[in-house]
Order: sequence, then structure tokens, then C-alpha cells
Amino acid sequence: MSAESTADRDALADLTAFQRD
Repeated sequence: MSAESTADRDALADLTAFQRD
């Protein structure tokens, strides 16, 4: 897995958590 995948997933998780909250 590339670092970009981790960063992208982290960004998506942050946006998802923000929207869900």
C-alpha cells in the first residue's frame, strides 16, 4: 500500500466523520 492511499483514506475518513457529525 502506498502512503498516498493512506493519506487519501485518512482525508476521506476525516470528511466522512465531519459530515456524519
